[in-house]
Formats: sequence, structure tokens, C-alpha cells
Amino acid sequence: MVIGLNSISRNPLYLGLVVSLRGWVLLLGCPAGCLLASVFAQVLVVVQIEPEEAVLRKQFGARYLEYSRRVQRWVGRLNSAKATTFLL
Repeated sequence: MVIGLNSISRNPLYLGLVVSLRGWVLLLGCPAGCLLASVFAQVLVVVQIEPEEAVLRKQFGARYLEYSRRVQRWVGRLNSAKATTFLL
């Protein structure tokens, strides 16, 4: 059973980082910053998150695969009755 933030996001730390970055962009009123924040999020996925997930799949096997099927990478939770996803 997974509880806490990890029950709604597989990457709550990175989610907080990206949300904070986008908040600063909005606060400072920098339109180009929105694009840069999106690029940063994509780089984060490729450089950090995907390699971490590969290690977790290798280390935990089927347990991690089941967890990744139930909980979205960013925000949202999937269950058999209804899929709910929130996008950044």
C-alpha cells in the first residue's frame, strides 16, 4: 500500500520543483519563462526520471510496474473504476 504524496504522484519532489518554477515565472511575469519551464520539465523527465524508473523496474520488478500503472508520473491516480488525471 502506498500512502501520502506518492499515492498521487510518482515524483512529488520533481512535481513540486516544476510547480514552484512555473509559479515564479508567473509571479515575475516572464512569458518566455513558461516555455523554459516546460523545456526544463521535459529535460528532467529524460535525464533524471526515466533513468530512475529503469532502476526501480529492475530492482522491484512487478511491484513497481503495478505501482506505475496505478499512479501517474506527475499528478493523478488511476484505478479500475475510473481514471483521473490532472495535467501540469
